[in-house]
Amino acid sequence: MPDVFERLREITLFSRLSLDNLRALARIVKRTRLARGATIVRQGDIGRTMFVVHSGMIVALALDERGQPTPPRFLHPGDHWGETSLLIGEPRDATMKVREDAELLYIQKSDFDRLLEERPRLWDQLVMRKDVRIKLQAPRFPWLGPDERVEWFSNKHWIFFVRRVITVLVLWAIAMLALSLLAEFLTWTQISLVALGALGLVSPWIIWSYIDWQDDFHVVTSRRVVHMEKVLFRLESRDEAPLDKVQNTSIQQDFLGNLLGYAHMRINTAGAISGRVDFFWVADPELVTRVIVEQIRRFSLRQRSREEGEIQKLLKEHLSPTPQELPNETSPGSAEADQPSPTSRRDPLSLLNRGKGCSRMVVDTGLFSFLMRPHFPRVGVITEGRSIIWRKHWIVLVRHIALPLVVFLVALGGTLFGLWMAVRGQASWAVVLAAFALTGLLFFWLTWCYEDWRNDLYVVTDRQILDIERTPLLARESSRQANLENIQDIRYEVPGFWYSMLKMGSVVIATAGEGQFTFDHVYNPSGVQQVIFERLEALRQQRLEAERKQRETELAQWFTIYHQNKHGEAPANKPPEFRPEADQ
Repeated sequence: MPDVFERLREITLFSRLSLDNLRALARIVKRTRLARGATIVRQGDIGRTMFVVHSGMIVALALDERGQPTPPRFLHPGDHWGETSLLIGEPRDATMKVREDAELLYIQKSDFDRLLEERPRLWDQLVMRKDVRIKLQAPRFPWLGPDERVEWFSNKHWIFFVRRVITVLVLWAIAMLALSLLAEFLTWTQISLVALGALGLVSPWIIWSYIDWQDDFHVVTSRRVVHMEKVLFRLESRDEAPLDKVQNTSIQQDFLGNLLGYAHMRINTAGAISGRVDFFWVADPELVTRVIVEQIRRFSLRQRSREEGEIQKLLKEHLSPTPQELPNETSPGSAEADQPSPTSRRDPLSLLNRGKGCSRMVVDTGLFSFLMRPHFPRVGVITEGRSIIWRKHWIVLVRHIALPLVVFLVALGGTLFGLWMAVRGQASWAVVLAAFALTGLLFFWLTWCYEDWRNDLYVVTDRQILDIERTPLLARESSRQANLENIQDIRYEVPGFWYSMLKMGSVVIATAGEGQFTFDHVYNPSGVQQVIFERLEALRQQRLEAERKQRETELAQWFTIYHQNKHGEAPANKPPEFRPEADQ
């Protein structure tokens, strides 16, 4: 126990613990002895344990993002690793092997979390690295994916807030100085009232500037980089780019920025138009750069680690084959695959499965759809099969049809009144017929405006985004499309107060080959952006999985041929492993 106590005291993380908390921590420490060649943890595995070398020697072996080995690092008695694994549960950065017979002390996260529940003040005494503390304080943003973690986040540097309010504060200070010079002509009551009145005038601006400063975020997650900008009652936007689309980062820092520790960062992607995500007034830009580079490296390592696991599994299957049943040609899956998709059958409400020939001029109109199946115009998110469709916001529809609708209703009322007068013999039937003709033209105008709104569609499928524009009555249509995997960065913008109240904005999608796509005036642009990112992430995972399986199968076949040529020679035994985290 005394030796464990001394080892813990030498670790920076625990250096400020009280004696009582340090003894309590020492009681949950476990020991293990491992022989030379044993594997302790593997690179890419999710860590749940912190290790301290008590005796012997450990070697850390790591691969870079290109799969090349980095120089080995040796750990001696007193060295430790796994601080972020203990506090957060992050992937391992290296494979740790025993170089010389060793005794290790280790703390498992489950035991440590229970200790923190029993002793909450212990948490405040931990000496954590800055990046670790930021991760632990990160909010759970609503747009994060299920397995997505915030690796770094921050508001703009405090100098941004100071710049916004310094002019007002200087003017207030000058006014107070002038007021003090007039003190002999005014009573203290008058001076106090004037000072409080001036403070009341500048306070709303200071409060508004503080809220505006606090509403802007720069975020780096395990999947993307994000810049969130919000100006109260005026603007809301979010720019983001997947990590694997980031090409490089650049930092612009002036004298004051160098003095106070802030900079403007440009995170470049391969987007055809903007091609970047900007971080303005970033505090500690070197740390942000390291986090981005580290997350890109970890992203590549996760894919490589997955490949290695699949290769081991396939090699085991190929080198120790087991009888397998032939696939049943009449299996339910194959029969189900032959069934037509929901959108392959003609549906009067379908927006994607359009008719052909002259009949589509009538059949594919909103009026025909309503007569076949009465319904209100679909103004929200529309799902057809695996496709998600958006129209422009309903306020755009109101703006389009307001004038023709009012004129049509007035004409219709006049026509009905003229018909009633003609039946009574007090009006000419020729005038009534002319009124009916005019009303018909106005109804055509109203229908044209409605169809003009109805036929502009923004679509996201499993593999593509589409921007479809159709003229009313489907006389002409044009569409642009781009593969999801070509998307480089996505941003949305809510440009004003009324846009914010109506949850209306635009989503701008930069692609590598097809240029820029803009989904204009859509409802809930933040949700649209999130759907596109989720589809993009799902497609990327499918593509990586297919490529990985192809490579793994080819490699396994080569090893199988080699193994067969060696006349069934058994592979060498694997070195022993120590995996306390696997039992949790």
